[in-house]
Order: sequence, then structure tokens, then C-alpha cells
Amino acid sequence: MTDTRSHRRLPRQAGRPGSRGRTAKLLDLEGFRRLLRLEVDRAGGQSAWSRKTGVDRPHLSRVLNAHAEPGPTLINALGLEKVIAYRHRK
Repeated sequence: MTDTRSHRRLPRQAGRPGSRGRTAKLLDLEGFRRLLRLEVDRAGGQSAWSRKTGVDRPHLSRVLNAHAEPGPTLINALGLEKVIAYRHRK
């Protein structure tokens, strides 16, 4: 990555191991649900994904339908981690 103002090399930002220099993307809850829905669909449905990952199917359904927030088992099954961030108010 190059800074166009001074043409000096900027350090590569850290991403997940194996991410080949890409930065880790933060997801909001809706982004999390979109990713979860994609993975569930790829697996062939909620029951198949639950069997594959060991996540409780009723909890999976509640999260997908916005009736519950994801728990640690579901977060881990997607290879994600929960982080808390703070920023200055606009």
C-alpha cells in the first residue's frame, strides 16, 4: 500500500491469520445474519448446518429471524469473534 502524498511505503495492516494481508472486516448484526444465512444455504438448510457445526437448531432459527442474538457457539462456528468497539461521536 502506498501513501500518495509522500510516496512512502505504509505498513501492511494485520488481518486474520491466513488472510494474505487483507484487513479484518467488522460486521454489524445484520451483516452477521447475512453471512450466517449464506452459510446455512450452502450447507443445505438449518438442520444440515446445525448437524455440521453442532449449533442448536432452534437457536440458529431464532438468530436468523432476529429473535435472538448469536451465542459463542454460533459465532465460533462461523470462524468469527465478538469485539466491542468505541468511536468518537459525530
